[in-house]
Amino acid sequence: MILVYCDHITSRHRFIFSYIFEDMLGMSLHLTMDQNEFVSFAGPKINYRKSDVTGAIRFRPHPLLSETGISPQVKLVEQLNNVTVQQFNSLTIEQLSIDPFALSFYLVTRYEEYLPFHPDQHDRFPVDQSIAFEMNFLRLPLVNVIAEMLKKHISDQYPGTAIPGQPFHFLPTVDIDIAFAHLGKGLWRASGAWAKILLTAQWKLAWERLLTLSGKKDDPYNNFGLHLKLAKKYNLSLLYFVLVGDLSQFDRNTSYKKSTFR
Repeated sequence: MILVYCDHITSRHRFIFSYIFEDMLGMSLHLTMDQNEFVSFAGPKINYRKSDVTGAIRFRPHPLLSETGISPQVKLVEQLNNVTVQQFNSLTIEQLSIDPFALSFYLVTRYEEYLPFHPDQHDRFPVDQSIAFEMNFLRLPLVNVIAEMLKKHISDQYPGTAIPGQPFHFLPTVDIDIAFAHLGKGLWRASGAWAKILLTAQWKLAWERLLTLSGKKDDPYNNFGLHLKLAKKYNLSLLYFVLVGDLSQFDRNTSYKKSTFR
């Protein structure tokens, strides 16, 4: 078990400490505000307070976890801006001048998406407004890197501490936004598709469509047999997300009412 000493404990403390230590590192966790309990504890412990306690790993807390509202975290972002992606892969946790738990909370909860932003045409948060894009760590699982830093530091400070982590698990997911390129379109949509193909002189596509509709060629989007073959070969389970919404401006799937689709 790892013991974390805080001046006070909020739901934010409980969430991020549990996420890192229990969910990611596989350790049991206890948060305390009792100094006597903390001092007498013989196992690995973290002092998450401004004042020192002898014999414990110390992290100076950023105010984020003690707050209750949503506000721009300028200081936290500035601190992050002082660390390059390369440094995150080479520095130790004690060399970082940033609160790893506040930063992890900021990233995991997508805190910046609760702040004012300029949405895209679908009212979504654009990736190019994210701090991960600005600092070029979109492809770096930064919270996982932080968890591994903590794991190493705890192991160094408390040799023999069991930190099992979590075993790697791969779950392939498949999005079926458009089930078929040519099949199951219905008379109206099929007529529109033919008109577009002929008006734009896409003769190769016209030939492909004729072969598919005549049953001489598989629909190019019909990859389901390949999915099952790979799943069987590698002993995997597949999780499908199938669009069954009605036809709309952005949803152009084969109708779920069609027997071909079903």
